[in-house]
Amino acid sequence: MVWQPRRRPVRQRCCWQHYGGEPGWWQPVPLLWEKYKLLFLVGEWSGVQALSRAMLAIAERHSDELLQAKGLAGLGWLHIQQGRYEQAQAALAESRRLFEKLGNDEGLVSVLGNQGVLLFVQKRYPEALEMFLQQHRLAEDTNNSIQISRALNFIGLVHVETGESQKALECFGRRLEMEQRAGNTEQVRSVLCNIGYAHLRNGEYGLAEEHLTKSLELGRKIGDIQGCYVTVGNLAGLHQLRREWPMAEHHLKAALEYAGRLCDVRGELQCLRDLSLACREMGKEAEARGHEALAEERQRLLDSGGPA
Repeated sequence: MVWQPRRRPVRQRCCWQHYGGEPGWWQPVPLLWEKYKLLFLVGEWSGVQALSRAMLAIAERHSDELLQAKGLAGLGWLHIQQGRYEQAQAALAESRRLFEKLGNDEGLVSVLGNQGVLLFVQKRYPEALEMFLQQHRLAEDTNNSIQISRALNFIGLVHVETGESQKALECFGRRLEMEQRAGNTEQVRSVLCNIGYAHLRNGEYGLAEEHLTKSLELGRKIGDIQGCYVTVGNLAGLHQLRREWPMAEHHLKAALEYAGRLCDVRGELQCLRDLSLACREMGKEAEARGHEALAEERQRLLDSGGPA
């Protein structure tokens, strides 16, 4: 059975945090950052946004530019997740300015990556590639292996989207070697999925299925719900391209279940539409209509401004 994160009430505690300035000046501060990370994990976006703004208010009140830069970086990432790209661009640009002013390379390399992701999701691939290359150079200069791996991942994904599959596979291969050497099972799963996706986009269905299946096995083993969701979606797409409708239906039902666990209404909508198509191809008209009806419910929910 795959582990599923459960929503739990978050108990807010306080600690004493010292802000620089006058000696002995201490003040009780809620553990906003820990609560922020937990709410981000379970997708409570309204709470994440409220806490991000609270951290920014504390940072501004105490002229703490480092905390302000971190808060803006978090807010920018949140805006990307919610599709608010103009707000994301503004928050990340200001965060980058502050990290550069402070000479904080650890924060800067992360923000460069987030700016690259923003460009990537907007399909501005040449600009995204340049941003990820900047991230990679800085990560190598500062020996930041986590950010080197992250940069290689997105450089590879840019190459996939621009049809340069060999360059993509070279990036993913370097990242796979790094993560295997470090024993990072979750990241190994991610790389295997991306290698499978690159082969899928290149029409190499056998290699795609091999790597995606390995990724799914690892994801189930470690309880990576999000990772399994992405992988079964790719496997469903693979079998749709092969017109192997029973297997496509199998993986689409799994993807639909994961989408429900992750409260991804848009994902549920797409799965239901694809399930309707697969059922029609197999002559299961009644099931196809049932999936269509559920898809219409999800569409109405999205149109009404419900959670995406």
